[in-house]
Amino acid sequence: MDAAVSTLTALSIFASTVEHAAFRSVHGYRVIGRKDGKWVRWERWVERQFVLSLSVPPCREVAVPAASPRILMAGWRGRPVFREGQTVGTWRCIVAFDSVAAVKPSSPPPPVLSPLVNPQLECLPNLYKDLQKVFQFQKVEKVPRRVLRDAKEQPIHSGEQEKTSDEADSSGSDSDGDTQSDKELAPSVQKQPRANRKHIDSITLVEIAQYFHLPIREASKTLKIGVSILKRKCRKYGIPRWPHRKIKSLDSLIQDLEVNLTVHSISLHL
Repeated sequence: MDAAVSTLTALSIFASTVEHAAFRSVHGYRVIGRKDGKWVRWERWVERQFVLSLSVPPCREVAVPAASPRILMAGWRGRPVFREGQTVGTWRCIVAFDSVAAVKPSSPPPPVLSPLVNPQLECLPNLYKDLQKVFQFQKVEKVPRRVLRDAKEQPIHSGEQEKTSDEADSSGSDSDGDTQSDKELAPSVQKQPRANRKHIDSITLVEIAQYFHLPIREASKTLKIGVSILKRKCRKYGIPRWPHRKIKSLDSLIQDLEVNLTVHSISLHL
């Protein structure tokens, strides 16, 4: 058999209903190659298993247990087609794509399957490359480090009722804990026009993720929606809190490590 060319035609992702962070993927490929001087075409199906998480345990590919029931049953015939919400044993389908059966994902992938939210995916080429073909993730440039403003902490009371209108959102507290002085906060109290419902519904996780490095108020202004609306959109995509504070902490940690490495390097040369 000479060199063959594979094209992705189907990808289904299943989440375990009994094991935390366990996922399986079923990949379908159309393969074209030469055999005995003739062009031949066939389909190849692969089942893989992964541990996927936004934090710990780290993401990795693992072998499908030999004794574990497969999603692709032994001796199956025909072309398998999966749908979102379908259950196979203890596995529930959360993403379904099939170009032959005209099956498309109903929404952006959950955060654990989005490299914009979970960059560990790029270390899993067998999964990441096929996810990229289905969702065509936009690349987000790394945000340069900026000087952070000194600010006064604004208390957030758990008993406060969430404001629902965009006018109220512009004066609400940021859920990511970012703080601003009274002078900085004053201009944002001005009323803003209510965001168009169609515009709100059209905003995807990919668009939102591009502004994770900003305070939530700045991100909401850029996206032209209110803070509470943005919070609800994030919860819809499985993001309970705006991640700006964590990103800011990681950036500060990286800077400290770079300083320590520089000092250590200088001391070695003395």
